[in-house]
Amino acid sequence: MNYQETQSDGRLYFDQTTVFIIGYVIWLFSFLIVKTELLNIFIFIDNFSKLRYLGLGIIVLSTFMNDRLYIYKYLTLFPIVAFYMANNYFRAGETYFLDVSILILFSVNLDLKKFLKYHLLFFTIFHVAIIMMSLVGILPDIVTYRDNDIRHQLGFQWSTFSVQGLLYIIAGLMVYFREKISFWVIILLEIINIYLYKMTSTRSPFIIITLFLLLYLVVKYFKIDLTKIKLYKLLFLLAIPILTFSIYYFSKNALAYPTLDKLSSNRLWLGYKALSNYNIKLFGQRTSLVPIQNVVGAEYTFVDSSYLQYLLKFGIVSYILFFSSLFILQVKSLVCRNSYFSMAILLILVNGLLDPQVLDPFYNFLIIFMGHMIGKNSSIFGVEEENYGIDKNLLAR
Repeated sequence: MNYQETQSDGRLYFDQTTVFIIGYVIWLFSFLIVKTELLNIFIFIDNFSKLRYLGLGIIVLSTFMNDRLYIYKYLTLFPIVAFYMANNYFRAGETYFLDVSILILFSVNLDLKKFLKYHLLFFTIFHVAIIMMSLVGILPDIVTYRDNDIRHQLGFQWSTFSVQGLLYIIAGLMVYFREKISFWVIILLEIINIYLYKMTSTRSPFIIITLFLLLYLVVKYFKIDLTKIKLYKLLFLLAIPILTFSIYYFSKNALAYPTLDKLSSNRLWLGYKALSNYNIKLFGQRTSLVPIQNVVGAEYTFVDSSYLQYLLKFGIVSYILFFSSLFILQVKSLVCRNSYFSMAILLILVNGLLDPQVLDPFYNFLIIFMGHMIGKNSSIFGVEEENYGIDKNLLAR
């Protein structure tokens, strides 16, 4: 099925992906809207967070729009999401893992390319709209200071949100368009990247975006197949353990690396304090890692690294499950010889070294892709998926 079909009796019929996208956009809007200054202008905006449950309900409903039941996929994924619910949601107290669990389980058989198209469209329009409203004065542009840097929040609750949005837009464009992004679009993206860096002083994602845009141009115009380069494949597949060990080691020994800590905007020191207060356990634990700034009496104790934060909050077992799912997507990108998908994954993973967005379902669209880690590969990976589910009509006979 494509976007929608008309049945023989003339009624309009929506397929699973269309209904999923409707629920997903409602769900995504409920998360993004409360991260903007609209929340401080209009008190009722806080009520939009309740749309989260409407969106999740529609996502669950979308499964019943599918002609085929992929029972073995559900049976394989269910123990994983059940563990997330027990360990990450109930034990560690992170409520957003309810959303992660639902998104993974009910994205089975989703048309990922169609999903990514509408995700990118909505995600981009939302970020552009908020930034433009802040530039023309509809939304306040809160200014904060860090060392000698002036940081504009550009209509968001945090100065990093705009540039993180750009990074995930670029990752999505790489997956969706592959080699078809033009030179001038790449130049435009880098100009936006430079502008956001000047406004927000957000160093790490600025450097990462610039390097990966350059890599994209080299791969595109020199027609390089990264999936055939042994060194790239080795480093790519070892990216998660290398990044995890690096942030753990340098955080644990932050006092010995003051220059590196300064370059990381004190992220190593924050990791050091967190490791001093909490042990990494086998299973999840409640923590008080608070992302509060510019509040009198409040101490910023948040651990920005996706890898270290996950280990501290959710434990080793959950870490292995979650990042093994991402690793399977890495393997799929290599098996399907999709250099651009592998670059997008690597972009997201490298950014996760110092920032938490790998764990945020409203940023990291790869969490949706985890529902496709079992079975044949979707067309988004590079080949068409075989139709091998159980026809629901057979169950009715």
